[in-house]
Amino acid sequence: TIDNNRHICRGFSKNSINAKNTELEANYGKIPLHFEQNAGQVDEQVKFLARGRGYSLFLTSDEAVMALNSPRSKAQSPKPDFLRIKIADANQSLSITPENQLEGKTNYFVGSDSSQWKTDIANYERVRYPQIYDGVDLVFYGNQEMLEYDFIVSPNAEPTKIELNFDGADDLEIADNGDLVFKFGSEELRQHKPIAYQEINGERKEVAANYKIQNPKSKIQNRNVGFQIGEYDANQPLIIDPVLSYSTYLGGGADTFGTSIAVDASGSAYITGSTNALDFPTVNPFQSTTNGQAGFVTKLNPSGTAFVYSTYLGFANTFPSSIKVDAAGSAFVAGLTLSSNFPTTPGAYRRTPGVNSFITKLSPNGASLSYSTYLGSVIELNGIAIDLSGNAYVTGFTQD
Repeated sequence: TIDNNRHICRGFSKNSINAKNTELEANYGKIPLHFEQNAGQVDEQVKFLARGRGYSLFLTSDEAVMALNSPRSKAQSPKPDFLRIKIADANQSLSITPENQLEGKTNYFVGSDSSQWKTDIANYERVRYPQIYDGVDLVFYGNQEMLEYDFIVSPNAEPTKIELNFDGADDLEIADNGDLVFKFGSEELRQHKPIAYQEINGERKEVAANYKIQNPKSKIQNRNVGFQIGEYDANQPLIIDPVLSYSTYLGGGADTFGTSIAVDASGSAYITGSTNALDFPTVNPFQSTTNGQAGFVTKLNPSGTAFVYSTYLGFANTFPSSIKVDAAGSAFVAGLTLSSNFPTTPGAYRRTPGVNSFITKLSPNGASLSYSTYLGSVIELNGIAIDLSGNAYVTGFTQD
């Protein structure tokens, strides 16, 4: 505002910006997982998949497979570790059921062949395996930093039947604090001491619970992990809740660089940059994988607590440099790419690959590309601007 010819700037101080960043980082970890139905985007054995910070989870008809960002592989090409979780001696013909369908959809616009694009894929908050044992259901859910899976034990069912088989780690052990610890070389992944409880007359009552390893001196593949449960009311349902924590093992940020940010009128934030991380969190993406340093575009809701969409953009050697957003919420991204399969749209100004700059316009919900085009051979692209008519303006250096 202007008061008596004095310019008074009311905005964020450096301290308030740092505080806001800290708040956003804290909120990021609370963003819930989205369980995406497999519509052909991954191996047909997978029924549902989810991606969090530092991990991907693939649920098949009889096991959960976790791909973990591996610190011990960083010196080489990124290669994840895998932890396979299988229900031991489960009932035959297990089914898998999604719960609480979310508003957002997933769209895959990978490459320039539109016939291979997959759109309008449903996302869910939770996934249930009913009756893994008689009277026992298994439910997966979680957030960006923790994966939870509840065993829901019906009245008079037997919780001591529950056993899990883990494969992929070098070793596992029970720590002094009751955590189940998986060893991956010098790194470790922890599953916290189990929490067990009952809801009786609106009151939560804790039940003593600990892990128990069968055949602790044998190979990890031959060691099943069960639960020791204290006294409880067998006429009421029992919940057993193990929690896998990634913060002690996973970084989820291999060579990830943010280069530009924009904010729309509602306060939603749009971030672009490049990443080499195989575990970059994607939600409603038009591209969900990468084979090198790819671009990314992420839209966060105004409170910073949930993704509207988050996607890779281009394959190896794609470097977005600038992002702007118009009044409708469409994101305009400009940068450089060496990718020969960068996604372009029919009728685009230039669809021939090479050493090129690019301009991409995403729809407000990230469900489609309004347009995407190569521009020309450049050595640096500095920025993009949008006018009120929706025209894009870019600037940079070229040797053409």
